[in-house]
Amino acid sequence: MPRNFGQEFLDQILKFEDKTCLIWRETEITFRQFHEKIELWRTILEYQKKQSSNPLRIALFCTNSPDILALIVAGQLVGVTIIPLNPSYKKYEIEKYFLESRANFVIVSDDVDLEKFEDMELQTVSEVVSSAVDANQNEEHSISTSGVLVFFSSGTTGPPKLYEYTQRNLCAQIDQINEIRKDSRFFSPSQSDVCYGVLPFFHAGGVITVLSMIYNGCSLLINERWNEEEFLTNCQNYKVSVLFLVPPVLNFLANHPLVPKFDLSSLKTIYVGSAPSKAEDFEKVSKRLPALENLIQIYGTTECGVFLCSTGKGITLGRTIGLPLPLIKIKINKGGELIIKSPTGVEEDFMETGDLGAIHRKTNELAIVGRKKEMIKVRGWQVNPNEIEDVIRKVNGVTDCAVYQSAIGGKLIAKVIGKTDIKLDIMIAVQGK
Repeated sequence: MPRNFGQEFLDQILKFEDKTCLIWRETEITFRQFHEKIELWRTILEYQKKQSSNPLRIALFCTNSPDILALIVAGQLVGVTIIPLNPSYKKYEIEKYFLESRANFVIVSDDVDLEKFEDMELQTVSEVVSSAVDANQNEEHSISTSGVLVFFSSGTTGPPKLYEYTQRNLCAQIDQINEIRKDSRFFSPSQSDVCYGVLPFFHAGGVITVLSMIYNGCSLLINERWNEEEFLTNCQNYKVSVLFLVPPVLNFLANHPLVPKFDLSSLKTIYVGSAPSKAEDFEKVSKRLPALENLIQIYGTTECGVFLCSTGKGITLGRTIGLPLPLIKIKINKGGELIIKSPTGVEEDFMETGDLGAIHRKTNELAIVGRKKEMIKVRGWQVNPNEIEDVIRKVNGVTDCAVYQSAIGGKLIAKVIGKTDIKLDIMIAVQGK
């Protein structure tokens, strides 16, 4: 019999009744109240579905909030396609992803800059909620198995690609949660935990993680925008016991001078994912937070499912958590041969090397033939250097360019070949996008 993720989710959270489910802007929302919010959005979406002559595909340009979570779950109940997208996108990105996702209905947060959407029909969250008076809230609900949740991948092998989470994908995540709870090798958050994550809900890892924790009966603190002091204050005041982080935030906990000024003794478990973390950050965090019991690396991809595997309980360092091996040193000797020094200190001669570069067998010239990664993370956001290069190359006077990330500070740098007086034109072109 076909399963419905939304219905299984609702059946589960009703068990927790008046326990705190969500904490948002200092307001606590119980599981019962969150259930009611889902039912409200269910009514709204059923009404909108009937009004649409085509299958309803809703693009969300929204910041993190209880309404967005409720809307996403309701979409699975009603059988519509929900497409969470980054509200911080530039105008050209909004147009690009709107077209690629084939959306025909747009909802934005009330606090989003509407000028970027000037050529697009849309409604704010509050406008859609107020339209609920037009819907028949007494009408009997039906359950669909056709609901789809659409994400764009992080783009590590090129520009972000659209991927659809069907009911089968989402129910598989529930099955995985249930199996993890049975396995003593893995930590599983429980009803006694207060969880806090930094990822946005337009990120697959963000929303699936959040829904998983709610399914487990945890109380969830909703993060909106990253702020160092606010993050630490929330961890202290709400006695957060479980954190879901990305590597830059783990690095912040490992090194920032603000961290020791806060009481983080309630923190027992940290999950970190979306990219590899530095081994030294694991070590520093475990020393800085002596009450920490678990520091867990999560592995997953948008295409295959957010949770593929994790490192299990405990604080694990080094190679066993999938961290990169020590850096390989590369040099060219006087004879033009490429020398690769391995981590063990053994040197071997190669005439070719990986996807970053190659040695021409006849001329012994080193050629750069690719990138290490097609996406660069800047302050936790995915940036595609190819897209920036395309914009710069269109500037009059530019012959060619290459965009890369500085080893100091992580800033993006563009090396440009062309006329010497076009720097201002390039800056204007990039800022305009």
